[in-house]
Amino acid sequence: MEEKALIPIAQTDITIAGFPITAVLLPDDQTGEVFDMFCKALDLQTHYQIHRIHNDPVLFDSLALVALETPGGTQRINVIYTWALPL
Repeated sequence: MEEKALIPIAQTDITIAGFPITAVLLPDDQTGEVFDMFCKALDLQTHYQIHRIHNDPVLFDSLALVALETPGGTQRINVIYTWALPL
């Protein structure tokens, strides 16, 4: 069964330390950032980080699948909730 992607209320592109990151406001009033962009900014391998998150009881629910509008059309993308970034 395919997981349903959340539709963000708003999305914006921001720059942190010279790295572009897309931030979103989700329907449950939580905020998050595109996980792949966040990993690139920290020079981390995205697939290793996803594996780590899925095996961590605290971080397990820190990713959401979100349908983002891009120049190439709607893309289903992993977003990490802002509350999980410091962890």
